[in-house]
Amino acid sequence: MANFSEIQNEKFIFVSPVIIFSNTGIMYKLQEGICDLKIVTNNNKHIIILTEIPENKGDKITNAFKEIANQVYYKFLKSIDPNTIIWIEHYYAGKPQDEYCLPQLKWIDNCYSKVNWYDNIYNSEDSVLDSIKL
Repeated sequence: MANFSEIQNEKFIFVSPVIIFSNTGIMYKLQEGICDLKIVTNNNKHIIILTEIPENKGDKITNAFKEIANQVYYKFLKSIDPNTIIWIEHYYAGKPQDEYCLPQLKWIDNCYSKVNWYDNIYNSEDSVLDSIKL
């Protein structure tokens, strides 16, 4: 595995919009969630690992990924070119083994506004980090 330096590792509280359908129409509300956040660096690359955790009672990180990415970016990384950050989703809740994937985020008008998901599933942090071209 490549040599990474960990610069942040904490529980991260995020806010995501939730659509509520009722007989009076559609409403939106904000909902809090929590995930594990790890920021590592190697050769001036910043890699963000967001992990779904059992105590999260809010939106799943998969559903709120771009909202979480924007909040993490503006809290910890706003001096970094957003197009150079590598994002990793780590999911294990209810799964027989860990799953890691590398979603591709599009930076448009000062925010991440689109997430593309690919079938690039890895089963360990080492294997996903080794797959990243540094």
